[in-house]
Parts: sequence; structure tokens; C-alpha cells
Amino acid sequence: MKKRVAVLAGGLCLSICVAGTAVAENDSRIKDCESVAYGICAHLTGDEHSELVRSLRMMSAAGVEAVRTDFFWRDCDAGEGKFDFARFDSVVAEAERFGIVISPVIGAPPDRLGGRKCYPDSILDAWTAYVGAVAEHYKGRVSGYEIVNEADGVPSFKDPAV
Repeated sequence: MKKRVAVLAGGLCLSICVAGTAVAENDSRIKDCESVAYGICAHLTGDEHSELVRSLRMMSAAGVEAVRTDFFWRDCDAGEGKFDFARFDSVVAEAERFGIVISPVIGAPPDRLGGRKCYPDSILDAWTAYVGAVAEHYKGRVSGYEIVNEADGVPSFKDPAV
């Protein structure tokens, strides 16, 4: 087991938890990202979801306190203004069970709106609805978010007000 933990900890890039704490500021049940010493990046809602419990158990054993993971719009899109958060819910619930903070990366619009790395101004209202729905759904359980994965070089909302 220790060998697998070392491989997991060494094989995944370490991540600094930079999310804010506005949502959970007064909720003592949520460990905010500012108090986290070690975080890791893993695709727990995607390819690694089938190994969710095993991965979180190994992270916990390695002393990992936070995980940066995808909460991609394309993965929960259920049609215009509708979202299926079941997969994300399972990740949040299991992470809570292991005492690991989730730092979600919100991004990747569904194909029907341009696809994973396309953020045209025409989808701004739908994007705003998605981000708001995620924040509301996880209020009190997630303390901060990374908005738009790897935004450098990605066709994105150009309006400086965004």
C-alpha cells in the first residue's frame, strides 16, 4: 500500500489550493483552502472516477488535504438550463468522507455551445447560469472555485467586465 501511495503522490502534479473562502467563511464544517498544506490535481470526475474511493483513500494516506478536480459543464449538461450533478456529488461526498477539500475547476462548455475550449460571448448568459447553479448546489460544501481551466490561450470571453 505504501508503494502505491508514493506512486500516486509522486506521479500526480502537486497543486496549490488558491480558491477563496467566501461561501464557507462562517461554516466550521468546511476546511478552507487557505489552511491546506498539500494539494494535488486529479481528474476524479472524469477518467479516474471509477477509482474514486481508492484514489481518495491513497491521497488521504499520503497526507493530501485538497484536490483540484474538474467540474466541467459538458459533463453535467442536461440541456438548456438543466444540470445533472450526480457525478460531481459523488466526488464531493467521498472527499468529505476522507476529509479532503475539493477545489473544482469550472469550464468546458458542452458541444452544443461550442465545446470544451470555446467561450464565445454568445454563451455568456448560459455560462453565468451554469456557474451560479454550481455555486448554489455546493453552497456550504465547496469553499472556492477555479473559473475556466487553463484560460491562457483559450478563446474566451473578451469583455473586460467578465
